[in-house]
This record gives sequence, C-alpha cells and structure tokens, in this order.
Amino acid sequence: MDYQIIELEEFNVIGIRYELSKSLSNNVKLAQNHWKIFNSKLRNNKLYLGSNWCKYAFIEKIENKIFYYISIPKKDFVPNDFTEKIILKSKYLRVEHIGNMNKLKDTINYVYKEIIPKNNILVENRQFVYFEKYDYKFHWNREDSVIEIYIPIK
Repeated sequence: MDYQIIELEEFNVIGIRYELSKSLSNNVKLAQNHWKIFNSKLRNNKLYLGSNWCKYAFIEKIENKIFYYISIPKKDFVPNDFTEKIILKSKYLRVEHIGNMNKLKDTINYVYKEIIPKNNILVENRQFVYFEKYDYKFHWNREDSVIEIYIPIK
C-alpha cells in the first residue's frame, strides 16, 4: 500500500458530531446511518456542493469516547445544528483506501499496525485521530471507490 507524507494548509469545515461505540464492526453501521442523517441535513439546509464536492469525516477521541464529525468545507451559511472547526496547518500521512467501504477498517488497521511502525512515523496527538476525505473519486461500495485517509504526524 502506497503512502505519502504531505503538508496541508489550514482549512475550515462545518459539520455535525456523532458519538460512536467501542465496537469497530458496530461503528461501520453507525457511520453509515450518520451519513444518511448528515446528507439529509445538507439538503434541508440547501447546502448544495455541486460537481466539485468534498466531504470529511474526522475521528475524534474526547474523554474516552469516540466521535465521528462529518463535515463539508465552510460555507457562508452555517445552520444552527452545525459547528465550525478550524483544521490547523499540519503534516499528514496520506493513504488511499480503494474498494468497498466495509473494508475501510482493514485499511486503517494496516496503516496503524504496518505502515506507521515499519517506517518509524510519529503520530501527532492533535484535534483528531485522523480524517477521511470523500470527493468525486468516492463511489458507494464500488471496488474502484477511493477514500483518502489523513493521519496527523510529527
């Protein structure tokens, strides 16, 4: 599996935080449900993204709880139930998950158990554990679907 070390400039997002469980297999179902709710809220608030769309999912650990913060790039209008986050400029380990979403957890496990330790990469404990970027390369559960994973590093 290929990876890159990149630096991203600061960017702003707006979104909604959902709590996950301690079970990885259960979290796949929870995340899928959260996406349905989030996408419905985008439509209800007329937050249309167009053909050059981009969405993010941040995995956050707060007081021993795990949260899934689903977001889009900041817009002029921020709905009442959305919160804004500023993602600070940072270096990241960038990996592409290619394939079915149900195998995303396998890719993430491989990154943390193989790529990071074998390449002496130091993970940065920041605002979030990692984030997923969804854009035009993402196709729901198709084998050619691409989700970019970004892990903050030192």
